[in-house]
Amino acid sequence: MAYVLSIPISPGAVAKMIIAGGSLLGLFSKTITDLLCNAPTVHFDKTGARVEGSLHWIHVASSSLIALLIFTHLCKVA
Repeated sequence: MAYVLSIPISPGAVAKMIIAGGSLLGLFSKTITDLLCNAPTVHFDKTGARVEGSLHWIHVASSSLIALLIFTHLCKVA
């Protein structure tokens, strides 16, 4: 973060920003989910990605207008 902004920033400040921003995502997530549920066609996919040597998953749900990407550490088989 300091590299991008050219100012020093503490890890605690970054954590606080993430928590504050995350609390605002509830309505956004519900809106995107509702739009996908009401879309005539929705595509679902997942792909693996290595992050610091550990396997993570990117789950995608998309329509012709929007896409929702969810990043997880685990992939559970339904």
